[in-house]
Amino acid sequence: MNFQLENKNVYVSDAGQGIDQNKETIVFLHGSGLSHIVWSLTEQFFSNNNFNVLSIDLPGHGNSDGPCLDSIEKNS
Repeated sequence: MNFQLENKNVYVSDAGQGIDQNKETIVFLHGSGLSHIVWSLTEQFFSNNNFNVLSIDLPGHGNSDGPCLDSIEKNS
């Protein structure tokens, strides 16, 4: 799924399951130079065990618009 943040597209994988308000949600963040794909098997496991899962592509990574962040600390 895609959403807009500060006029940029942000991609979030939900393991193809959508969001169920009755389930707890786990959010996965990848490291530098990676994308949501590193969490594919983990997404499958937790979504099959009654959790919502969201794997976010950080700016400039995967399917999210860039540029990449210089530092997490500067943007918090």
